[in-house]
Amino acid sequence: MAIPLAVLSICVTANHWYLYYMSWQDVYWLDNYDPVAVPVALLTVLLVLFSAGYIVKQITQAKKVKG
Repeated sequence: MAIPLAVLSICVTANHWYLYYMSWQDVYWLDNYDPVAVPVALLTVLLVLFSAGYIVKQITQAKKVKG
């Protein structure tokens, strides 16, 4: 889980940095399907879903072991 957590942290930081960068250029609302923000946001959502699935898998395996 360390690698997904690190990538998730990088994605969130990159997305925030990009929004701040755009605001410095007086752009306060991004276009639909922004070429930078959308892929980073998609990767963030995929990592959250992966992590949730992994947690559920670990919980179900732990219940099987305990009987």
